[in-house]
Amino acid sequence: MISHHDYNEEVEGDLKRKNILSLEPGLEKRRVKRRALYLGEGHQVQVKRISGENFQAEIVELSAEGMTISCETESFSLSPGELISVCYQVPGVEANPVYAIVLNQSEQSFLGRTSRRVGLSYVGEPRLPEDAERRHSKRFLCSQEFPPIAFCEEALFLQEFLYFKLHEISANGARLRISDHFNSLIPGLIIELKVFFPTEGVLAQKVEIKSIQLSSDLSHSFVSVKCLGDLKAWRQRAGSYLFFHGLASSKALRRAGLYEKDSYRGMRVCHPESEEDWQKILELRLQAYQAVGKFKTAKERGDMLDRYDSFSRQLLCRLGQDIIACSRIVFVGKDPDRSEHHALGVEIPDFLWKEGFVEVSRACAKPEYWGSDSFTVLLRHMGRIVYQSGFRYMVANCNPNLWPLYKKIGFKKTGVVFAAFGTEDCNLIVMDIKRVFEVRDASFVGFNLISLPPVEYIHQREHSTPLRIRWLLRLHRILNPLIRKVFFWLKSRKKRL
Repeated sequence: MISHHDYNEEVEGDLKRKNILSLEPGLEKRRVKRRALYLGEGHQVQVKRISGENFQAEIVELSAEGMTISCETESFSLSPGELISVCYQVPGVEANPVYAIVLNQSEQSFLGRTSRRVGLSYVGEPRLPEDAERRHSKRFLCSQEFPPIAFCEEALFLQEFLYFKLHEISANGARLRISDHFNSLIPGLIIELKVFFPTEGVLAQKVEIKSIQLSSDLSHSFVSVKCLGDLKAWRQRAGSYLFFHGLASSKALRRAGLYEKDSYRGMRVCHPESEEDWQKILELRLQAYQAVGKFKTAKERGDMLDRYDSFSRQLLCRLGQDIIACSRIVFVGKDPDRSEHHALGVEIPDFLWKEGFVEVSRACAKPEYWGSDSFTVLLRHMGRIVYQSGFRYMVANCNPNLWPLYKKIGFKKTGVVFAAFGTEDCNLIVMDIKRVFEVRDASFVGFNLISLPPVEYIHQREHSTPLRIRWLLRLHRILNPLIRKVFFWLKSRKKRL
């Protein structure tokens, strides 16, 4: 229960925005046309006064800003400026109470029947501390080129639908835009919204309308909604959409309570095409490595350039037009002068010198994209490039913290440990590209992340036995979903224990 005193500032601010305080008593200024409803159709509302008294009324006019109700109860008389709460009582419609201010009141007689009509204007709910925290939660603007769209059935009108564009997205709801003012939307109404996210598909989400605001030119309305029930699907779809279109980084999404799934679908790998791209690579190296305490002596991006860049192939991972990660492949072959590990004094196994190998180095990503699929996307393309170049072994190094990731993908330790790059226990690791591509030496997870696209490529080019590859692909598509489910179930169970 709230009092008029507690609510004065909230109501006064809302009424000033609607230019109602400047009106003469008993007059109403309508900015948008209201839709008429017929009496007797069952569009009932429950009206409750601050004092606790309540009565039933029927809706006769409706708009985005307010409604007109009709009642025959003579014992209740509402005064202009009085604060009340109104709640839908329509069969099959869910709704929560909404606060409204009385604008005017009149009596009408028809066929000997006298009824009292009351004009109402919606006002916001009282702001509690937790509401203030929710309102200040991070919202992301949707893409103007590919905005999510949504629709729902009208609550009061049969065979009518409402269509929206999503203007802003947050972890708990969204801000919708609608051009149709002739609708039955009121704050507190609960609707089943069908939302289509480009690249993510359709999501059915139950939402509660929190507020409706008209634009300054009155051409459309903004509808703020709060998601109800399980928010996991909403946060995943919304986060993936924002990430795919380059509207938010992984770090920004996590801070806002959203997250992306299969983020690799929004990334593409290419090569530097201009001097500007090269400068961005060096800037990214400097930013990423100094963020983890490496290359502390480097003062500017030019310090990140070394002689191995002259006989290497650079790869960029882009999200939209933004470069979010990069790496390089150094084609060592059998030449020790081209090996960065040899220059560091690392004892490289003899079989690598005998066969020839490439080194993967300077793999880094922007700190705000750590934890995304950028490294996996780069490694997938590097594996294909190495295989097509005729090399069998891909050599890299990692610290103990990153070893589980490399192991999952298909790397193996050589047993050589050395001190370099600010780490005392750096491991020299190697991947046998041929064995991974032929599915002899890779886990199902590694095969799914790394090998599937190259295997399909090899099959198309007939670089391997077609029949064997065909059966391996069939086996993978049948068993991999089950294996992944078991793997992640065991992983989650281990965390709980």
